[in-house]
Amino acid sequence: MRKSDNRIMTVQTDWDKFFLGGRLFRNRLSVSLFQVSRQEAELVINNKVEYFQQESENKAFGESDWIPTQDITNEKEQLITSLSHVLHSISLSAHSHGRR
Repeated sequence: MRKSDNRIMTVQTDWDKFFLGGRLFRNRLSVSLFQVSRQEAELVINNKVEYFQQESENKAFGESDWIPTQDITNEKEQLITSLSHVLHSISLSAHSHGRR
């Protein structure tokens, strides 16, 4: 978790590797929360996806072998669905206890 100042907080996952169509991919989710005003905030979700392409079998493995690509996963959608369930539960709990 990173907090650059009192208005921005970012949480980022470690790289997750997976195979798809015989190719090696990796992705990393990051979620940033930006305070817009005292009562409003913006949530930004990014899923960075890369695929592995080693130019030579003799070459040592390195960061330059990972090539950015479009998001081919449904990670963001799953995270948004989970967050909406959590926020809905929080809202229901606050209303049942007379808080808003």
